[in-house]
Amino acid sequence: MGFDIMWKGGITQNVTFTNTNIENTQQKSRQTSNSKSITSTLSYVKRGGFRLPLWFLKNKQLNNEVRISNTFAYNKRVSFNYNTTLEIPEKKKTDEATIWSVEPRIDYSFTSRLTGGMFFKYESNKSLIAGKITRILAGINVNISIGT
Repeated sequence: MGFDIMWKGGITQNVTFTNTNIENTQQKSRQTSNSKSITSTLSYVKRGGFRLPLWFLKNKQLNNEVRISNTFAYNKRVSFNYNTTLEIPEKKKTDEATIWSVEPRIDYSFTSRLTGGMFFKYESNKSLIAGKITRILAGINVNISIGT
């Protein structure tokens, strides 16, 4: 389930909720898994342009666009195993994981043929199996379109 919000000043927000239940039944056991997540992205786009005051370009107009966004994601997953061979089925937690991340990003279109951007992502993953893992990612991208 999700929804979009249009805020004042051209800011948009997309929010998505999910709830997933998986059950796998075998002859002597049953595994269940429940996952709940929320993702929210705030975005802002500014379009503009300017003229290059160079005589050999004949005041060429450059149309540009700046896109700024920030995404927050949170996911919690719990898994259980049930031993169904016993008179009273035994319930054992096999995994529990909590993952959250935040990712600010900025993209810029210099022209329709030249675009670029950068991002930073911080992610934290805490699990019964793997322990705590933190990842930090950053990147820069440049796209140049050659041809007609």
